[in-house]
Amino acid sequence: ATHDLLIPPRIVERVVEVPAAMPEQAATAHAVFTPEVRHPLEVRADEDHLLRWLSNRMGRPIKAPNLEAAGWRLMGGRLLPVAGETENARVACQFMFEKPDGSRVTLYFKTPAPGETAPTAFRFAEEGSGLGVFYWSDARLGYALVGKLPKDELKSLARVVYEQFNS
Repeated sequence: ATHDLLIPPRIVERVVEVPAAMPEQAATAHAVFTPEVRHPLEVRADEDHLLRWLSNRMGRPIKAPNLEAAGWRLMGGRLLPVAGETENARVACQFMFEKPDGSRVTLYFKTPAPGETAPTAFRFAEEGSGLGVFYWSDARLGYALVGKLPKDELKSLARVVYEQFNS
C-alpha cells in the first residue's frame, strides 16, 4: 500500500502513526458492500432511526455528512465489527453515498481503542484494486473515506467531510 501525508485545512499540532489496519478495514468493507445492488446497506438513509441507532451503538452522537453539493446522495449505513477484536469488541460504522452514474464512496469511522492515537492530518493509502483511502482522526473518531476516484477528487470530498465534522 502507498501512503502520502496531506495536511487538512487546519493546523496540526502533532502527527502520530495510525495503525495500518484502519485504511485496510475501511477498504475491505467498501469492497464487500458497494457492489451489492439489492442489499448494499443495513438501514436506508430515509429511515428515521439510522443516526439514532448508530449513535447508540457507537456510544456517542453520530451525524452523516451532507455531500449533495458534490453530487453524492446518502444511501444509508451499516454497523461493522472492528477487525481483530473479540474481547470488549468495538464497532465501526459505514455510510454509503452514490452519484447518479452509480459510482459509490463510503465513509468508515470508529472509536479509537484505549491508548490508540491516530493522525489528525489527512493520510492517503491505496488499497487493492485501485481503491483510494483518505483517513484522519479527531478527538472522538477515526475516519476513512474510500472510493475508486481520482486522488484529487477523493481528497476534495474528504475535506468536505472534515470541514463538516470540525466546524
